[in-house]
Amino acid sequence: MVIFQVALKRLQAESEHRIKLECNKYVALQEQYAMLEQQLIISNASLVNLEKQFVTFRIAQQDTIEAQLVGQVITLEQHYKNLQRKGVLAIESKNDYKTQVIQNANGNKLYVHESQQMGL
Repeated sequence: MVIFQVALKRLQAESEHRIKLECNKYVALQEQYAMLEQQLIISNASLVNLEKQFVTFRIAQQDTIEAQLVGQVITLEQHYKNLQRKGVLAIESKNDYKTQVIQNANGNKLYVHESQQMGL
């Protein structure tokens, strides 16, 4: 019976020691969690600040003369491309009209030639 009591006391002491170790680990993990939460809050605040600075930078960049000139260049390039398309369409239309006029002229010549042969 004494052996059982000694084993029981040893098992109880070992269990209490393990419980203390786990409690210490738990406290350490809570501290680490709190520290990481604080770092996350600081990082998010820094991100918000950087985003505000970037927006301010973008607005400042859009107001520069260079940005305005780039905008004008883009607008002029689009206008140029539109004019090119219109020019191509005008040339195609002119050529189609010219072809129709030539076909009508040839048709009229044929009609006149047939009329002359028939004696009309």
